[in-house]
Amino acid sequence: MEKNNQVTLEKIVEILRKNLLWIVIAGVLLGCISGVCGQLFIADEYTSEMLIILDTKDASGTDVSNLGYHTDRTVTYLSSPSAVKRAVVEAGVRVESADADEAEQIEAAVALMMEAISIRGDQETGSIVISVTSTSALVSYKVIRAYEELLPEIISEEGLMPIDILDMPAQAPSGPSNGGRAVKYGVFGMFAGLLIAVIVFIVRSFFDVIIRHEDDLKEAVDLPVLGQIPYYAVEVDGAKAAR
Repeated sequence: MEKNNQVTLEKIVEILRKNLLWIVIAGVLLGCISGVCGQLFIADEYTSEMLIILDTKDASGTDVSNLGYHTDRTVTYLSSPSAVKRAVVEAGVRVESADADEAEQIEAAVALMMEAISIRGDQETGSIVISVTSTSALVSYKVIRAYEELLPEIISEEGLMPIDILDMPAQAPSGPSNGGRAVKYGVFGMFAGLLIAVIVFIVRSFFDVIIRHEDDLKEAVDLPVLGQIPYYAVEVDGAKAAR
């Protein structure tokens, strides 16, 4: 004789109702652990951004056609390894290593900056955002400043459209751009904990075929329960025995 493990919405709701306390505890516990780990083990990141816009008019004051093409071309070059390397060298950024010479330290810094630099362009307006994220506020600021210094030279050498700088940070960022990690990871962990607990209890219930309670028996035989045999302990010659 086995329990009826047919999946129904009513049964799922009943499972969740019976185990609600444990589900909540699992969510809160995993949320707290995730929040603490996010705060302690994920490094602060600092972001510096510069906003530039392409000069959309030529010498006669006529709007330039193919603005989207020129925007994409500028973004592509500024994101290229050669442009990133020029910015790294200009900023004096290095990855210090006792076993590497200066060229190798520069190449290592370029590899890191290729991941740290994000350049996004808007084809309709010709605006471009250059963003540098680093665990060092000074490094992110120095690389942005390097781009500012190199832009006129790059535009001239590569035949890119002239640009105007609309926004440039005056100093290194004072606070991390990934602040509030404890709350963010805590909330994520809480929802993950709730979801995992719900899945575990539902799967466990439907795969559990042992009859343990009166409700399980009713589901298995669909007959009324006439009585129950109680379980109790009695003293037998000074020792306890179960009946």
